Amino acid sequence: NFADDQGRDIILEMLDDPDSNARANATTPLSRVGRQSDGERLKKLSESDPDPKVREFAYQGYSALSGKVD
Repeated sequence: NFADDQGRDIILEMLDDPDSNARANATTPLSRVGRQSDGERLKKLSESDPDPKVREFAYQGYSALSGKVD
């Protein structure tokens, strides 16, 4: 169950995966079960990841998690 802390920790680890697909796939569940403080992590990823798909997914996740769009 991704809603528990262990699941959240796994998702956070996936954000650092060398595989861009893994990073992109981690953003959606994090936006659903993450803490509001995880929004900053997604925002940074949306600004700095080398893969445009990851940046887009991270921004969408950040927007969903934070409830705001900068």
